[in-house]
Amino acid sequence: MNGLVTRNELAELLNVSVQTVDRERKRNNNFPPVLRIGTKLVRFKESDVNNYMESLREDNTIN
Repeated sequence: MNGLVTRNELAELLNVSVQTVDRERKRNNNFPPVLRIGTKLVRFKESDVNNYMESLREDNTIN
């Protein structure tokens, strides 16, 4: 990746639909913040995505 992740790439990484990505980014405060490029292009920072995915793994770990 080039440091930026598309909605489609994020959906694939999370194994969810693009619609789920859109829904979660609007309602989940822990979801990676959106970077808007122009008026229509939406990207996510790869580091934010990695941190989010790590937090999901930690939430699913039984201590």
